Amino acid sequence: MEKAQAQVQTLCSDSSCYLVMDVLGEGCFGKVARCFDFATGNTVAVKIGKTGLSDDTSYEIAILKELQTTDADKKNIVKFMESFRFEDISCLVFEMLDKSLWDLMMDRECEPMNLNEIRPITHQLLVAFDVLKDLGIIHTDLKLDNIMLVNHSQQPYKIKLIDFGLARPEGTVEPGTIMQPLLFRAPEVTLGLPISTAVDMWSLGVVMANLYFATCLFPDNCEYNWVKAMLYLLGQPDKSLLAAGDYTWKFFTWEWDLALPNFRFNSPEEYQACTGCTPEVSEEFYQMVKSLDDVVLTGLSEPGAPELEDRKAFLHLLKCILNVNAFKRIRPQEALNHSFITMAHLVGKSESISYLNVAAQLMTFSNQYNSYQSADQSWNNVTNVQERSYQESLPMVCDFQTYRPCH
Repeated sequence: MEKAQAQVQTLCSDSSCYLVMDVLGEGCFGKVARCFDFATGNTVAVKIGKTGLSDDTSYEIAILKELQTTDADKKNIVKFMESFRFEDISCLVFEMLDKSLWDLMMDRECEPMNLNEIRPITHQLLVAFDVLKDLGIIHTDLKLDNIMLVNHSQQPYKIKLIDFGLARPEGTVEPGTIMQPLLFRAPEVTLGLPISTAVDMWSLGVVMANLYFATCLFPDNCEYNWVKAMLYLLGQPDKSLLAAGDYTWKFFTWEWDLALPNFRFNSPEEYQACTGCTPEVSEEFYQMVKSLDDVVLTGLSEPGAPELEDRKAFLHLLKCILNVNAFKRIRPQEALNHSFITMAHLVGKSESISYLNVAAQLMTFSNQYNSYQSADQSWNNVTNVQERSYQESLPMVCDFQTYRPCH
């Protein structure tokens, strides 16, 4: 395969020929190459797969074709042009973009972004995920590498979501399926609960935190340490959710003898006894970080300061996105109306004018943004009917008298 691809200089479809100019990246799927499109005279990105059509490629092509029905520019999704096979190699053609957010962070030497930089990125991803939610598509692989800047020098922080190679239609993913890199993995995936488009929102929250802190919010050295950090920062999921999780037994034990019986987080020794895996716990993290509130709000204490008010709004949205209960997690459309995005908490305050002007300028390239729109907090009013429908989708293992932690 490597030899065959090295010899190929031109890839031909029914509509065009693409001259391979250089390789941009390489992974288990194959390669991404910068190519010259002879039909249009434009430079494009071609994802060159490995020999043989895999199920993953079939899924990706089907999802990309469905996404072609949307306006890729307005919805902040990479523009897909065509797919074809050349000498038994699957090729997918996309618009050429600039560089990833990961590349940008490396260029900045991992300097944290300020909130005025994070806001347009968050807004554009929410627009993209709102489209995916409407179409019932789970991206499953949001990370800094898969968020591309369109042209950072001319359109600062204008981004597009890329790489649908692991995307799946909602409803086709069985509970217990492990997906998403551990750093960006939603609790319902780790615990083996029903999976929905809400897992992408969780990953978005991790991306926001990553940009803000210029480091990962959760550890990636082992699942046990990840769950411990989640509990420390965000609290424990409801016992009805834990009882329904296929993998809860790895991390929790049901305590019968408490005044209010509930799940207890396993010790490292108990986790090892249940799983056979030795956990790696980073105690330094728990000594450095008091709470999520503390690390976001620290350093600014002046009441009414625009940046302090903005940090509070950011923290509130971050907590809504990083809700450990997938059903209660804020949805894309609701998040688009959050004050951190609309900047409603800054409007009408004389001390915020300068800060607000900078914020509004950086939102210029964030499509469909209406400056100074009113914040809508209606997402707080979650209907009981919707919550019941989610609870009814959970496996019927909530009989705590028969629950056992290890199996």
